[in-house]
Amino acid sequence: MTATQFWEKTRAEALPGGVEKTGFMSLILDAVQAVDWPGKGKPLALLSGEELASDLLMSVVVYCYATGVYASPEIEQRCTHDPEARRLCAGRAPDWKSIRQFRKTHRQALKQCLAHICEQALRIRFGDGESEPPLADYYVALALDRWFEPLCVPSPPDEAENRVGKASFIDGMSSVD
Repeated sequence: MTATQFWEKTRAEALPGGVEKTGFMSLILDAVQAVDWPGKGKPLALLSGEELASDLLMSVVVYCYATGVYASPEIEQRCTHDPEARRLCAGRAPDWKSIRQFRKTHRQALKQCLAHICEQALRIRFGDGESEPPLADYYVALALDRWFEPLCVPSPPDEAENRVGKASFIDGMSSVD
């Protein structure tokens, strides 16, 4: 299966019940597709000797950062134990050293993907003023109780920088080469 075929299949299965446009997984897939980086769509040689499409590795790393998982060894574990992460990496868990190297090499692209997700989340929450607000999905419904709190979050680019910086810090503190 090519990366494009996997992408379309994953997008179609983004969330149960056919929720796509506002589904969390759809936000991740859309962000990864919207951002360009060197080697996008091409096989990436992992340090374990396996190959994984760079789009798939980007999507699983963005998914983990977006859900608050930053340490590369923990991302590796998520690719084995978390059904969503396992599906995003097509069932092949990248090793933590490859994840860390990917983050270092594609830091800007990761920040752009995360900023895209944060911008979309703000549009879902507050609407963009030009179109109908999207339907609330499962993740939005879980967050309804927090929607009426004052908005005290950094801008999407700042939030993206914070998350990638946190991942760098955590990996720097925990790795022994």
